[in-house]
Amino acid sequence: MPNHDPEPKMGAPILVVDDEDDVREVFRRALTRRGYQVAEFSNGAAAVAAAEEQEFKLAFVDIAMPEMDGVEVVDHLRRVSPGTNVVMITAFLDGALAADEREDRVEKALSLGARGCLRKPFGTDTILKTADYFAR
Repeated sequence: MPNHDPEPKMGAPILVVDDEDDVREVFRRALTRRGYQVAEFSNGAAAVAAAEEQEFKLAFVDIAMPEMDGVEVVDHLRRVSPGTNVVMITAFLDGALAADEREDRVEKALSLGARGCLRKPFGTDTILKTADYFAR
């Protein structure tokens, strides 16, 4: 991602969707310290409902969640909030998904309009660089 892009819009609303509390907490702490408004949800259905009510500049969405997985969330966001940039989150070694199934889901999410994928583990610097790039 180039460094010469316009400054990020501080205060821009960002959606974080992950069924793991600790992952959401890392995102929330990093993004709020940077000045972003963060809405976090542990499931896709609640996140999609929030996106119907509010426009988000960016959504970080876990690929593997119960009830509504990340691919379904991307599909819904594309329809209810087409201006939202979506970046998927996935574990490099996710016990819940076989590697080929995980990659298939990532490819499907990208084909539906997701802008990228962050693979766990990653640091707050990666979160912030991604947010600054897509929330401008």
